[in-house]
Amino acid sequence: MDKLVPIVNKLQKVLSSLLSDESLSLPYIAVIGAQSVGKTSLLESLVGLSFMPKGKIL
Repeated sequence: MDKLVPIVNKLQKVLSSLLSDESLSLPYIAVIGAQSVGKTSLLESLVGLSFMPKGKIL
């Protein structure tokens, strides 16, 4: 975990410098639907990361 902190800090610096660039516009995404129909799974598939606990992790 201690090794991750400097890496995350560097990533935050790079991302903040990219996001401060006026020419970079990020998309806005809204997902609407009933509970447990796959909204989070869709977003995770789009970004290629898992950001919500699933299954036995809950």
